[in-house]
Amino acid sequence: MTLVFALFADSGTMTADFTRWAKSPRDGWMATAAAFPIGNGVAMCVGGFIAAAAGGSGDVFSILAHNGGVLAVIAIIFLFVNLGSVCTHCLYNSAVGWSNIVHGRMRVLTLCLGVVGMIVAAAGIWDYFIDWLNLLGVIVPPIGAIIIVDQLWARRHDRGPVPAVRWQPFVAWAIGSGIALLVDKQAPSLCTVAVGLVGAGIACAVLEKLTFTAPPDAPVSAAQPAVSEGVTQ
Repeated sequence: MTLVFALFADSGTMTADFTRWAKSPRDGWMATAAAFPIGNGVAMCVGGFIAAAAGGSGDVFSILAHNGGVLAVIAIIFLFVNLGSVCTHCLYNSAVGWSNIVHGRMRVLTLCLGVVGMIVAAAGIWDYFIDWLNLLGVIVPPIGAIIIVDQLWARRHDRGPVPAVRWQPFVAWAIGSGIALLVDKQAPSLCTVAVGLVGAGIACAVLEKLTFTAPPDAPVSAAQPAVSEGVTQ
């Protein structure tokens, strides 16, 4: 369950980077609604069939490559297309995020992050891939709850000018992730993902409620009418 949530939560946080190119909100919704149950579902089913056909190992590349000839060529093409398409999306997502964080050029950061990624991959990071997915399944899902709460809060309240950095979502993520990590270690029988989602969502809502201030030009409520100019108490 943790791995499945990690997959969907990671993809969910990346969705906005792709749907912002949609012609309309309707097109963005349709693409998202089709991508997760259909596109991702087909990919997972094919992966399951391939793993079963490969004897449970899923290492189709090695099986085809060892046969030599045309199958070896197909295996190499399949490997580069498969890994290249996935890594390209991840590189684009990270370059967009870091270009906004450091206010740099996206193309320069794409090259830098690509080099870092290749160095880390060559260093043998693949051996820790499953552990990394497990960690993502604990600390990433709370971000989804924070995004939902933040959007609902922003739509229902006139927040005024948005500051360059808002600390509330970061604190809420730390609280939700901390609770999830604690549950993962101390009470593994519980659903770690659900605990993290609920904890981060509640923390975000409480922090937004406690720190909300109306914009200076907000209308005065009927319960507190403004004092007319020239009138003294």
